[in-house]
Amino acid sequence: MREFETLKELEKDMLAFQQQDLSNPEKQKQREKDMQKKQGVDAFKEAIDQFLLYDFFVILFILAWLVFGVGVRLGVYKQGLSYDEPVLGTWLFLWPFLFQPLLGVHMLATLVSPLIGKLKEKGILGEDAWQ
Repeated sequence: MREFETLKELEKDMLAFQQQDLSNPEKQKQREKDMQKKQGVDAFKEAIDQFLLYDFFVILFILAWLVFGVGVRLGVYKQGLSYDEPVLGTWLFLWPFLFQPLLGVHMLATLVSPLIGKLKEKGILGEDAWQ
C-alpha cells in the first residue's frame, strides 16, 4: 500500500517540476538568484556547515600529528611520552589552549546545525528569522 503512495508523490513532484519551466532563461536566472541569496537562518546554518567541513579536516590533521608524534617518541627515542620531544611536545603544549577548544566548538556546531534544520522543518524558525 505504501508503494502506491510513493508513486503518487513521485507523479506530483514530476508535475511540479514540469510547471517550473526551466527552459525559460529569465526564470532560470531568477531561480539561481534565489538559490544564491541566502539570508538569516539559512546563511547561519550554511556558515556552520562550512565551518564543520573545514574543522573536520583540521581535526584529522591534529589526530595524524598525534599519531606521528607518538610513533616518533616510541619508535625513535624508545622512551615514554613527555614534553621534551619536539613533535609530540608541541602537540601536548597546544592541547589545552588550541585543540580542546577547537574540539568543543566542533561538537557544539555538530549539535546546533541539525537542531536549526529540525526547527525550520517544524516551522518554529521561519524564513524571516534573524533578518
